[in-house]
Amino acid sequence: MQTDFNSLMIFFLYSNIVGAGIGVIYDIFRIIRIILPKTKTIIFFEDILFCLTAAPVMSIFIFNTGYGIVRGFSILGAIIGFSVYYFTVGKIIYRLSNIIINFIRKLLNCLYRIITTPFIILFRSVFMVSKKAIVIIKIHNKLRRDIKSAEFGFRLVRI
Repeated sequence: MQTDFNSLMIFFLYSNIVGAGIGVIYDIFRIIRIILPKTKTIIFFEDILFCLTAAPVMSIFIFNTGYGIVRGFSILGAIIGFSVYYFTVGKIIYRLSNIIINFIRKLLNCLYRIITTPFIILFRSVFMVSKKAIVIIKIHNKLRRDIKSAEFGFRLVRI
């Protein structure tokens, strides 16, 4: 198979674009990392899922565009495209998504407080009233016991 320099250069540029596309996929996983709690197992499975996504993308690209011939410059082009995306647009997108997600979290937290505050106040007032009612009932029961014990000790005679 004879290839000229122009087709190889176009193949290299396409591999840069594929690398940038893989960078976009990686940014999606990074944004998911912002949203989900950061545990080692979640990060491990996200990394595995990213590799299981990026490898077929690169394989399909090499198979379709490079006729199945793995060339070093195609992988190098993808690495360069990924790096350029990651250190330029990726940083901006990550910071913006971090700001947006934190804003949404604060907004949801504020809405949660607005919705739950009346119920908390109601629960506290009902709890305080029931607590006072329990104290009154205990005092009443104690007085009844004291009165009954006083009746047995002292018999009042009616005249």
